[in-house]
Amino acid sequence: DTVPPAPPTNLRCLALNPTTVALQWQRSGEFDTAAYRVTFRNEAATDTGTSDVEGATNTFVELDGLTEDTTYLLMVQALDFSRNESAPSGEIPCRPAEPTDNTDPVISTMQPALSGIYTTTAPLLTVSGAAQDAGNNLSRVRVHNGGLHQEKTDFSLADGASEFRVEDVPLRIGSNPLEIQVFDEANNTTTYNVEVIRLGESPGAVIIVAGHNETFGLQTNIYNAANRAYRVFRSAGYTDDDIYYLAPVGQDATGDGIPDTRNVPLSPAAVQEAITTWAKSRVGPDQPFFLYLMDHGFADKYCVTGCSAGNIITPAELNGWIEELEDETDVDEVNIFIEACQSGSFLDNLEGENQAPGNGLARTGRVVVTSTGRVNNAYASADGAYFSDTFFSCLADSQSIKACFDEGLTAVALAGVDQSPWLDDNADGTFSGGDGNIADQRTVTSFFSSIRPRITATNVEIDGGSGVLTAQVEPGAEALRLVWAAVYPPGFAEPGEVTLNLNVPLVRLETVEETPGLYRFDYTNGFVEEGDYRIIFYAQDRVGIHATPVREGDVPLGQRLFAPQVMND
Repeated sequence: DTVPPAPPTNLRCLALNPTTVALQWQRSGEFDTAAYRVTFRNEAATDTGTSDVEGATNTFVELDGLTEDTTYLLMVQALDFSRNESAPSGEIPCRPAEPTDNTDPVISTMQPALSGIYTTTAPLLTVSGAAQDAGNNLSRVRVHNGGLHQEKTDFSLADGASEFRVEDVPLRIGSNPLEIQVFDEANNTTTYNVEVIRLGESPGAVIIVAGHNETFGLQTNIYNAANRAYRVFRSAGYTDDDIYYLAPVGQDATGDGIPDTRNVPLSPAAVQEAITTWAKSRVGPDQPFFLYLMDHGFADKYCVTGCSAGNIITPAELNGWIEELEDETDVDEVNIFIEACQSGSFLDNLEGENQAPGNGLARTGRVVVTSTGRVNNAYASADGAYFSDTFFSCLADSQSIKACFDEGLTAVALAGVDQSPWLDDNADGTFSGGDGNIADQRTVTSFFSSIRPRITATNVEIDGGSGVLTAQVEPGAEALRLVWAAVYPPGFAEPGEVTLNLNVPLVRLETVEETPGLYRFDYTNGFVEEGDYRIIFYAQDRVGIHATPVREGDVPLGQRLFAPQVMND
């Protein structure tokens, strides 16, 4: 690699005492950034030096031993893994001095809350909140885990009030005493303490299957949804040993360059082996079993390596394998999630032409969720699936299976399509008002800090046949990757065949410079049909966690000569 990374930006100097200054900067956006090199010199160039800071996210350094009452010029360069140096950031003047501000900043709100003991299964923690400072010079928030002697810092704070987010604080199994400190530019600080206990035993077993049909249609969506499910279970404390992920080709769900799928050829027999053999040593009382099937499907068929005979799993076969697991392990929590067309046929206790009862998955102790009913399609989204996008993002946010099913149900309903997710937890094989009591008590993870992005406002302005779509989006624990809208024209017709492909126009909203969190798309000649449009906005972070989708309401094009005020659901 001979290509240098982009230079750091937004340098800020902090005078800590008469011989020490601190410098902070905005990190380089290059994925292979490995370190930074800080260079300092006095105006006469008689006192110079450098200081290397390892780590792409470490964007703060203290420089001591400087000469009193002397102005120094500081700059930063980014270094990549091959030690290529970026262009200089540009110099900033800085003068060591005793700060005159002696007011301590404070944290006004925080998740987790500033007092108490919290329990989680997650290996990483995001601490978020808001800080205030009467001296009007906030600087940073640092979280130190005394159990691991590791820390993370958010250096982005400024002025008298700022929100902060300290991501990926590692947690060890057992007690994690956390010290949270907020600083201002004068190095005044206030310290808070919180204890987080991470549970250590394996929480059970997870099997994830990403299948395919004969044409591998929409396979990227299938992989994206299955990879996200893998990441959600990993974030919940399940290890590689606790998750059995099967796919046609190896998948690196975590982005570390190592396949997370098992080195096992995908087949119905491989799924059977995972359920009836692998999972047996990992489940039991208080150690639940999770199964997520993502693929194409037909009535009474889940397509594993195609949708023809020999390549599918039927409801009776899947039920038999799970019954064997239950009988031999006494597992008391079985949770089955199926994302596929006509997947409700696996739940309704009917199978085949004779519709013989007793072949479905409904049984006591099981929570079964299907993304649609017996005769309905389940549609792909921009790069996943409408139901699973919301369902798994909600599970990652520590909500119950019932709450997340309800969110998925609402997300599908927003699209206005004939897709009808089902849930059964009372063993009657139907989705009715009697379902949900058990699912309301089950979660994938138990956490205390929201990690999802949030769409806070949307707007559509139309002039003639063109329009402008905008959305205001707040990031969650991770940076945003994609903001988009599905635009349903008045003449939209849902597919009549069994298919994942809804074939609705999708438009990607791009960031608006100098307006944090605002995204925009200019839809030139996009509103040429007369009638009402349905527009639903979506947002997704870099690890596939989705905001709750927002529908702006029908846009009456009979009024399109002016920009109407749009209402948000």
